[in-house]
Amino acid sequence: MSAAQLERLQEQMQRLRLFKSRERVEALLQDATAKEASYADFLDTLLTEEVASKTAKHVTMRTHLARFPFVKSLETFDFSYQPSLDKRQIQTLSSCHFIEHGENVVFLGPPGVGKSHLAVGLGLKAIEHGYRVLFATAAGLITALTKAATEGRLEERLKLYTVPRLLGARRRIERQPPARASRFFRQRWGAYAAFTASWMILKALAFRSIPSPRSA
Repeated sequence: MSAAQLERLQEQMQRLRLFKSRERVEALLQDATAKEASYADFLDTLLTEEVASKTAKHVTMRTHLARFPFVKSLETFDFSYQPSLDKRQIQTLSSCHFIEHGENVVFLGPPGVGKSHLAVGLGLKAIEHGYRVLFATAAGLITALTKAATEGRLEERLKLYTVPRLLGARRRIERQPPARASRFFRQRWGAYAAFTASWMILKALAFRSIPSPRSA
């Protein structure tokens, strides 16, 4: 391949936003020539690297947008520290089928037992599966939605919480008056019920139950 051809090919890849391919095409062409690789093998390698690069960028971006309190994977969770925890159940949840079915996950227990680590780990798995995730404190969620409702901006504010397919609510909601919070959710849940997001709830909440959007 001539220098002019390579330059033209890289310009076309730039226009198509195939940035990793543009960066790697020359080296991969040289490698394919040396190994006498077929056109199909060369193209497979080139596109595999491009997809991997774009996937990594999307994961990084969605991890940032998820507002995790920290980033810890399920693989780093010490199950020996919590022998009563069903590791197989967590592994099943990591497939993220519960999100597709609009189901919820509740982590209950005293502080320091790993609820947040597990929730963040599942959130990261959800991102790897292509889902959008958002974490928020339960008190902050109630405060933001209650304020938006009084200002007539509830629909606008709900967009922030309805785009993600998985919502994580941390800490205890008792920081808000339970009656007010419960009344608000009972009155406003219908505005959210049309969406199919799943919840991950950490610690015991003031509500007796928060229905799945599909069952509401």
